[in-house]
Amino acid sequence: MRLGFALVLAGALGACAPEAAPSDPAPAGEPGPGKACADGFALDADGACVDLPAPASCPAGSRPRLGASACERVGWSGWEGSDAAPGAACEGATREAVGEANCVPIGDCVDAVPPGAIRVGPSGLATIAEAVAAAPDGATIAIDAGLYEEALVVTKPLVIVGRCASMVEIRSPAGNMRAGVDVRAGAVTVRGVTLTGHVDGVAVARDAVATIERVVVRDARYAGIYVEGRATIKESKIEDTHPHTAGRGGFDLAVGGGAEASVEDSALSGGVQGVFSGGPGTKLALSRVVITRQAPDPAATIRPVGVAVLTGARVSLSRTILRDLVADGAVATEAGGTAELDETIVRDVRGSGSSARGYGLLATLGGHVVARKTSVTAVSAFAVMSRDEGSSMDLASATITVPAPATPPPESATLTNDGSGGGISISKSAKSTLDDVAVIGAWGFGVYADGGASLAMKHSFVDAMRAFQGADGARMTGVGLTVNNGAVATISDVTISRCAASGITVGKRGNLRGDRVLVRDVVEGAAASTGAGLSVGAAGEVDLDASAIDGATASGVIVTQGGGSTVRLSRSSIHGTRPAREGFAHGVTVRLDARVTLEATSIVDNPGIGVAADGGRALVHGGAVARNAVGIHAQGGSFLIETDDADAESLGDGEVRVAPSTRFVSNGTRVGSGEVPLPAPALP
Repeated sequence: MRLGFALVLAGALGACAPEAAPSDPAPAGEPGPGKACADGFALDADGACVDLPAPASCPAGSRPRLGASACERVGWSGWEGSDAAPGAACEGATREAVGEANCVPIGDCVDAVPPGAIRVGPSGLATIAEAVAAAPDGATIAIDAGLYEEALVVTKPLVIVGRCASMVEIRSPAGNMRAGVDVRAGAVTVRGVTLTGHVDGVAVARDAVATIERVVVRDARYAGIYVEGRATIKESKIEDTHPHTAGRGGFDLAVGGGAEASVEDSALSGGVQGVFSGGPGTKLALSRVVITRQAPDPAATIRPVGVAVLTGARVSLSRTILRDLVADGAVATEAGGTAELDETIVRDVRGSGSSARGYGLLATLGGHVVARKTSVTAVSAFAVMSRDEGSSMDLASATITVPAPATPPPESATLTNDGSGGGISISKSAKSTLDDVAVIGAWGFGVYADGGASLAMKHSFVDAMRAFQGADGARMTGVGLTVNNGAVATISDVTISRCAASGITVGKRGNLRGDRVLVRDVVEGAAASTGAGLSVGAAGEVDLDASAIDGATASGVIVTQGGGSTVRLSRSSIHGTRPAREGFAHGVTVRLDARVTLEATSIVDNPGIGVAADGGRALVHGGAVARNAVGIHAQGGSFLIETDDADAESLGDGEVRVAPSTRFVSNGTRVGSGEVPLPAPALP
């Protein structure tokens, strides 16, 4: 039967005032027949299940969590001293070091000459090449302080030791087109020298093994160190590598062709790419390495990147810092390349034209990134991007922070911006998992899943989103989580707060499933009628259990745009919606061609309408509608029916079906009538 008590809504902008009529009856003290509140919820004075209060604010590195009275740690903030860095580039035989605020020396210049060593310099042979030619397998060559214009070819096991990198320089002869030390066979150690201006500082052939210690390589013309065999690099610095003829090269370190290499306690500075790694079976491990100041070179044919991993190679980064880059990405993977990050910091990545777009972590064209205990800060484009079918991005215990710029983007900024200062983007059928991830202060989008992407997100936090406004002032992006264009997202135990346009937006066949989601304190942005906790349109589908939307603006949930948009909320609550400039403050708004199912869900403390239907369909089954100005309202072809039929699929056009088990308590008035303005969605 049709519900009675039809009363007129007053106020041209949707401000609802009750007539002089009895209020809803007193509560019976139960959430519904046989229904208990979900974990994290409790009965309030009117018998509605409402989420237990979470802290109003939390210190950095923690989050409010649904049903928890204390803040919970989230993300990863680095190790002690992780933000330390010298104020300027380290010159000569000094290098940047992880966690050090000052440049550290490369070698101590007091190494004793090993007994039986072949001497080069005033007390021995005139050239290093002579010593290499004369030395038996396994011999040690000791180089005195001085400048040597040479390029060495080594085909046997040797140890080549200079006094120290600040006192021994091996400079490329004029016209030389070879490596400074070309290791073609055997196990060779190079220690305590500076290699300047060679095509490659050190080249290690496929069948060779090299140990490179306390070495400086500078101004190489293809790669600082090039490895096709096996190499260990320690306490060294490679800087200012340039492209070779025809724009080829510009790598500080290039490892490929099935090579295996490790780099420890070293710095890669300048160049176009700090690390290039490619080829099936290629493995590279970086530990306590600083990668910095890579930037575009007009002569280069490669894009600037901190670490590039391609075609089946695998690179691991541990306790490593990538900072102060003008690059396409700090870490970029493609074509089956995999980068594994642990205790790694990325910060200050800037864009410059089309070749350096300023991303943080990139997995595209079938690339893979696995990041544990990772921090990405001050990246000018998206901090994290996974794009294209076959690509994947897996983050655990990660923090993404976008500091406020000195001059915020103008309100006229267009939506064509590529995500300047954005959080995480997953698109074009890529996959991503986020576990214990914090995204703080991003512009435009916190987490954006689009174009058939697959996202699994849990135990995570999106906070303090800032908005880009369209040029016409009518549209705005400042969304915590967006699921769009056929993307599918599953989320669990996620908090989204302080967004500047919408907490969650789902549209264009996007599909969102989740539980224990807390969306709160969504503020109205500069564009009119934004601020919804959950905005759904254009065939979007949402199914949330045991979740809460607190303190949204205009409408806690708005479902619009038709095309079969559907929302199901079970054992959840929507409360405390705040008025927008236009006067709206509703719990749920469902418009033409959309459908909302509310099962054992409480709609409470909304100054406007609890559930407003404008041509849309709704099933309200169990739960409580309490302390709203108006409990429920239908217009624009929607109409109310009271029945216990809980089959949402059978709802007719415009039917708003309310089960007798649904409790209407302490509302200003139970049912409204007439035509009132309703809010528009944050995004189309």
